[in-house]
Amino acid sequence: MMREVMYIDGKPLHEFRAKLLDWEVAPDLANVISSGKNLFPALLKSEAGQKKLSVTLNYQTADRKWFPSPTKLIGQLNKTVNLQMPDGFIYRSALSSVSSVKYPAKWITEFTLEFKCVQCGQYQEIDIKQNEQPIYYDGTAPAPYKIEFTAPTALQSVTVQGIQLTSIPAGAKIVLDGIEKKITQNGENKFLESNLIDFPVFESSEDSIPITVSPFVPLKISYYPIYI
Repeated sequence: MMREVMYIDGKPLHEFRAKLLDWEVAPDLANVISSGKNLFPALLKSEAGQKKLSVTLNYQTADRKWFPSPTKLIGQLNKTVNLQMPDGFIYRSALSSVSSVKYPAKWITEFTLEFKCVQCGQYQEIDIKQNEQPIYYDGTAPAPYKIEFTAPTALQSVTVQGIQLTSIPAGAKIVLDGIEKKITQNGENKFLESNLIDFPVFESSEDSIPITVSPFVPLKISYYPIYI
């Protein structure tokens, strides 16, 4: 039997003085209906969007007055957060609502959190050691990814997955982050020295995705496989 354990950004729930009572995840489908002269509309397809995650927790406290509401935990969750649930998947989640607080006993505080989320697998990190080295993506939905490298020498320009970056000094750490939507050089913004139009994304329809870089420098590719 799978243990009912939940992690928040890799930390077990008990570190937040809480216990998982119940949880449920449900798809959020956008139905595409045909239009035209048909007498009856027809469902053409359903497009998967963010999922809805409901989590019911409780705190056990010695004094109800000492912790009348789950403010500390809610503060931790009020951002993009990775929730690992008992099914083994990670849910990249944004808090959407909090229920009113119940007190089943004077030492127990109980509440339900609702999230909008994307279901992911474990974070993947792959070293790219040669040009056009393929990555085999096993997700069922498109996934943004992060590209990192350290310039071995000064580079006037380098092109990675069709994205050109210019004026890179020797030893500079470059991060082209499609997950967090930023480009940095040694932690500083580098958008203006790129020709970026769209951040890179793995498509589930592709059997393998070659990683191309010119001139070649060793890279690290990181991503969460995303599932419908």
